[in-house]
Amino acid sequence: MKTHSLLLIALFVANFVFGQDSIPAAEILLDKRIPAWVKPVIEKSEVAKNYKITDAINPFYLEGDLTGDKLEDIVFFVESKLDGKKGIMIINRGKNTVYIVGGGKDIGMGDHMNWCQTWFVYPDKGIYDGLGSRKVQLKYPAIQMIKSEKLTLFIYWTGKKYKTYVQMFSE
Repeated sequence: MKTHSLLLIALFVANFVFGQDSIPAAEILLDKRIPAWVKPVIEKSEVAKNYKITDAINPFYLEGDLTGDKLEDIVFFVESKLDGKKGIMIINRGKNTVYIVGGGKDIGMGDHMNWCQTWFVYPDKGIYDGLGSRKVQLKYPAIQMIKSEKLTLFIYWTGKKYKTYVQMFSE
Protein backbone atom coordinates (compact mmCIF):
# COMPACT_ATOMS: atom_id res chain seq x y z
CA MET A 1 0.00 0.00 0.00
CA LYS A 2 2.86 2.38 0.85
CA THR A 3 4.54 1.73 -2.51
CA HIS A 4 1.26 2.37 -4.33
CA SER A 5 0.80 5.70 -2.48
CA LEU A 6 4.38 6.74 -3.23
CA LEU A 7 3.86 5.96 -6.92
CA LEU A 8 0.73 8.12 -7.01
CA ILE A 9 2.57 11.00 -5.32
CA ALA A 10 5.51 10.69 -7.73
CA LEU A 11 3.14 10.71 -10.73
CA PHE A 12 1.32 13.76 -9.38
CA VAL A 13 4.60 15.63 -8.89
CA ALA A 14 5.79 14.63 -12.38
CA ASN A 15 2.56 15.98 -13.89
CA PHE A 16 2.88 19.21 -11.91
CA VAL A 17 6.57 19.75 -12.79
CA PHE A 18 6.39 18.80 -16.46
CA GLY A 19 3.05 20.44 -17.19
CA GLN A 20 0.13 19.35 -19.32
CA ASP A 21 2.24 17.90 -22.12
CA SER A 22 3.15 14.92 -19.94
CA ILE A 23 1.02 11.77 -19.75
CA PRO A 24 -1.72 12.01 -17.10
CA ALA A 25 -1.10 9.94 -13.95
CA ALA A 26 -4.27 7.89 -14.51
CA GLU A 27 -3.05 6.77 -17.95
CA ILE A 28 0.33 5.73 -16.56
CA LEU A 29 -1.31 3.65 -13.84
CA LEU A 30 -3.66 2.12 -16.38
CA ASP A 31 -0.71 1.26 -18.62
CA LYS A 32 1.07 -0.52 -15.74
CA ARG A 33 -1.92 -2.82 -15.18
CA ILE A 34 -1.91 -4.20 -18.73
CA PRO A 35 -0.10 -7.53 -19.23
CA ALA A 36 3.26 -7.04 -21.02
CA TRP A 37 2.35 -9.01 -24.16
CA VAL A 38 -0.67 -6.76 -24.84
CA LYS A 39 1.03 -3.37 -25.26
CA PRO A 40 2.91 -4.16 -28.52
CA VAL A 41 -0.27 -5.62 -30.05
CA ILE A 42 -2.24 -2.46 -29.25
CA GLU A 43 0.54 -0.18 -30.51
CA LYS A 44 0.65 -1.98 -33.90
CA SER A 45 -3.12 -2.16 -34.36
CA GLU A 46 -4.82 0.43 -36.55
CA VAL A 47 -8.18 -0.50 -34.98
CA ALA A 48 -6.93 0.08 -31.43
CA LYS A 49 -5.72 3.61 -32.24
CA ASN A 50 -9.32 4.85 -32.24
CA TYR A 51 -10.06 3.56 -28.72
CA LYS A 52 -8.75 4.11 -25.23
CA ILE A 53 -8.82 1.47 -22.52
CA THR A 54 -10.84 2.52 -19.48
CA ASP A 55 -11.17 1.21 -15.98
CA ALA A 56 -14.88 2.05 -15.85
CA ILE A 57 -15.81 -1.51 -14.91
CA ASN A 58 -14.47 -4.20 -12.59
CA PRO A 59 -12.68 -6.39 -13.05
CA PHE A 60 -10.38 -4.15 -15.12
CA TYR A 61 -9.99 -6.85 -17.78
CA LEU A 62 -11.09 -10.41 -18.50
CA GLU A 63 -8.90 -13.32 -19.55
CA GLY A 64 -9.88 -16.61 -21.11
CA ASP A 65 -9.25 -18.83 -24.10
CA LEU A 66 -12.10 -17.36 -26.15
CA THR A 67 -10.97 -18.86 -29.49
CA GLY A 68 -9.89 -22.39 -28.53
CA ASP A 69 -6.19 -21.98 -29.40
CA LYS A 70 -5.03 -22.84 -25.85
CA LEU A 71 -3.80 -19.25 -25.26
CA GLU A 72 -5.39 -16.73 -22.92
CA ASP A 73 -7.08 -13.90 -24.80
CA ILE A 74 -7.75 -10.60 -23.05
CA VAL A 75 -10.76 -8.27 -23.03
CA PHE A 76 -10.78 -4.59 -22.04
CA PHE A 77 -13.59 -2.08 -21.65
CA VAL A 78 -12.86 0.75 -24.11
CA GLU A 79 -14.15 4.13 -25.17
CA SER A 80 -14.13 5.47 -28.72
CA LYS A 81 -11.88 8.50 -29.14
CA LEU A 82 -14.20 9.69 -31.92
CA ASP A 83 -17.57 9.81 -30.13
CA GLY A 84 -17.04 8.52 -26.56
CA LYS A 85 -19.15 5.40 -27.07
CA LYS A 86 -18.17 2.45 -24.92
CA GLY A 87 -17.48 -1.08 -26.07
CA ILE A 88 -14.98 -3.86 -25.58
CA MET A 89 -11.63 -4.65 -27.16
CA ILE A 90 -10.81 -8.33 -27.51
CA ILE A 91 -7.20 -9.24 -28.19
CA ASN A 92 -6.57 -12.72 -29.51
CA ARG A 93 -3.17 -13.68 -28.18
CA GLY A 94 -2.57 -16.46 -30.70
CA LYS A 95 -2.85 -14.19 -33.73
CA ASN A 96 -2.28 -10.83 -32.01
CA THR A 97 -5.54 -9.62 -33.54
CA VAL A 98 -7.69 -6.82 -32.09
CA TYR A 99 -11.50 -6.90 -32.30
CA ILE A 100 -13.89 -4.16 -31.21
CA VAL A 101 -17.46 -4.97 -30.18
CA GLY A 102 -19.72 -1.98 -29.51
CA GLY A 103 -17.91 1.34 -29.19
CA GLY A 104 -19.91 2.79 -32.09
CA LYS A 105 -20.66 -0.54 -33.82
CA ASP A 106 -24.14 -2.09 -33.45
CA ILE A 107 -24.30 -5.16 -31.19
CA GLY A 108 -28.03 -5.88 -31.14
CA MET A 109 -28.48 -3.63 -28.08
CA GLY A 110 -27.36 -0.41 -29.74
CA ASP A 111 -23.78 0.64 -30.39
CA HIS A 112 -22.89 1.90 -26.92
CA MET A 113 -22.21 -0.32 -23.87
CA ASN A 114 -22.55 2.41 -21.26
CA TRP A 115 -25.27 0.28 -19.65
CA CYS A 116 -22.93 -2.55 -18.61
CA GLN A 117 -22.23 -2.77 -14.89
CA THR A 118 -21.17 -6.42 -14.61
CA TRP A 119 -19.20 -8.67 -16.94
CA PHE A 120 -17.40 -11.98 -16.78
CA VAL A 121 -16.19 -14.94 -18.81
CA TYR A 122 -19.10 -17.33 -19.34
CA PRO A 123 -17.73 -20.93 -19.31
CA ASP A 124 -20.87 -22.94 -20.20
CA LYS A 125 -21.30 -24.73 -23.53
CA GLY A 126 -24.60 -23.13 -24.35
CA ILE A 127 -26.76 -20.06 -23.88
CA TYR A 128 -30.25 -20.90 -22.67
CA ASP A 129 -33.59 -19.14 -22.50
CA GLY A 130 -35.72 -18.86 -19.36
CA LEU A 131 -37.31 -22.26 -20.00
CA GLY A 132 -33.99 -24.10 -20.20
CA SER A 133 -33.94 -24.46 -24.00
CA ARG A 134 -30.53 -24.02 -25.59
CA LYS A 135 -30.50 -21.08 -27.99
CA VAL A 136 -26.80 -20.96 -28.92
CA GLN A 137 -24.24 -23.80 -28.86
CA LEU A 138 -20.84 -22.55 -27.69
CA LYS A 139 -17.50 -24.16 -28.57
CA TYR A 140 -15.50 -21.76 -26.40
CA PRO A 141 -16.11 -19.53 -23.37
CA ALA A 142 -18.08 -16.36 -24.10
CA ILE A 143 -18.18 -12.90 -22.56
CA GLN A 144 -21.35 -12.15 -20.64
CA MET A 145 -22.30 -8.51 -20.15
CA ILE A 146 -25.24 -7.94 -17.84
CA LYS A 147 -27.59 -4.99 -18.14
CA SER A 148 -30.22 -6.28 -15.71
CA GLU A 149 -31.51 -9.57 -14.35
CA LYS A 150 -33.74 -9.72 -17.43
CA LEU A 151 -31.31 -8.59 -20.13
CA THR A 152 -27.84 -9.92 -20.92
CA LEU A 153 -25.51 -9.72 -23.91
CA PHE A 154 -23.24 -12.64 -24.81
CA ILE A 155 -20.25 -12.22 -27.10
CA TYR A 156 -18.79 -15.42 -28.49
CA TRP A 157 -16.33 -16.70 -31.11
CA THR A 158 -17.82 -18.74 -33.97
CA GLY A 159 -14.47 -19.96 -35.27
CA LYS A 160 -14.30 -17.08 -37.78
CA LYS A 161 -15.68 -13.99 -36.02
CA TYR A 162 -17.29 -12.67 -32.84
CA LYS A 163 -21.07 -12.69 -32.70
CA THR A 164 -23.52 -11.38 -30.14
CA TYR A 165 -26.64 -12.89 -28.64
CA VAL A 166 -29.12 -10.86 -26.64
CA GLN A 167 -30.78 -12.91 -23.90
CA MET A 168 -34.09 -11.53 -22.61
CA PHE A 169 -36.24 -13.03 -19.89
CA SER A 170 -39.91 -12.13 -19.64
CA GLU A 171 -41.62 -11.61 -16.32
